[in-house]
Amino acid sequence: MVEFLVSPSSLTRADAAAAPPPRFRLRGRLDSTECALGEPLRGELCSEVQNIQIGLGDVPRGLAIPIHMVFPRLFTCASVSAAHFQIDFSVNVVVVFKDDHLVSENFPLKLTRY
Repeated sequence: MVEFLVSPSSLTRADAAAAPPPRFRLRGRLDSTECALGEPLRGELCSEVQNIQIGLGDVPRGLAIPIHMVFPRLFTCASVSAAHFQIDFSVNVVVVFKDDHLVSENFPLKLTRY
């Protein structure tokens, strides 16, 4: 299980001159970052922000939003790492605020066959 907490203090600012992000706290978990291709990615997102991609609109604060994503069979394969190439996958949690501030967190995944 991978638990995460994203807040203004955990961010790396790309543009130091930009306005500071709004106050927020985004908690969640992924059941695992090592997933079998035939099983869905599971977890939850507990949010204190107003608009998020998997919960469009005015999301109630503190609500745990379940994550259940089936990997598309035609667009995914097992993770591969060889001497001259590798195939990797990741989950990106992206939050866009009303004032167009964008916050994202990246979680690398390892996909395996059964």
